Amino acid sequence: RDWTVDVRSSVQKPDLRVTDLRISSTTPAGGTAVRMSVVVANGGPVGAPAHDVDLYLSKDTTIDASDVYLGSYPMAAIPSGQSGSAFSLAVRLPSFLAAGAYYFGAYADQRGVVSEINEANNTRSLPIQLAAPACGPVLEFRDVDVYPRDSGELSLGTAGSDLQPTVIDRCRPGAQYVIVWGCSGTQPGTPLDLFRPGLRLPLNLDQCTTAGRPLANSPSFPGASGTLDSNGIGRATFRLPGARYIRDLPTHFAAILFGAAADVTNPVAMKLVR
Repeated sequence: RDWTVDVRSSVQKPDLRVTDLRISSTTPAGGTAVRMSVVVANGGPVGAPAHDVDLYLSKDTTIDASDVYLGSYPMAAIPSGQSGSAFSLAVRLPSFLAAGAYYFGAYADQRGVVSEINEANNTRSLPIQLAAPACGPVLEFRDVDVYPRDSGELSLGTAGSDLQPTVIDRCRPGAQYVIVWGCSGTQPGTPLDLFRPGLRLPLNLDQCTTAGRPLANSPSFPGASGTLDSNGIGRATFRLPGARYIRDLPTHFAAILFGAAADVTNPVAMKLVR
């Protein structure tokens, strides 16, 4: 006699899948905002608890945490055999990436909060063509796991911890730049009339500015000043090894570009934490 055993019912776990992914433009420019719409379904025999859906920009269809992070959305619990509420989220694209072919990706429960029947079917991707950003100076963090790109956190007690402030102006390759550090806010800022009448750096110069000067282009702050490369990008890295004694401190960077027409970037926030 032949026996048939159905083992599917013994696996009492959820099974999350991204069933729909849409974007407001498939030809966006770097530095602009687009809207991503995502639907997640649970095909498992039991409900899935609340989890996050992470959004990424990737060079291929394999979506994982090594791709450029674009934020996340908290998804409520999803009953068995149902789809969660569709969500739509505006995300800002980085300016430092080269123009070309990319993939937008959504990853349900990337952090592994939900134990599932199949952990390998949680992503979905959509091809896009990224255009170059508009002209104009921009400062942002190029770390793939930092979002939004104008706000980062640096752990002073973690070995190898750093942040990567990056100056971008696609229309000014070869321009000289310097990244300035401050810890007393961005308003009212610092007048730079010497370089151009009415020009104002969105940063208050203070003791952090003074402390940062000898760090410029040292192992603690390589690329703090220099020349934008042929793509109009200046890459820096900031680290403070062994500085555990510093209290938690909100600080900012902003950059000055020199040349025929001096200019300044937006500020970016960096919180130092113990």
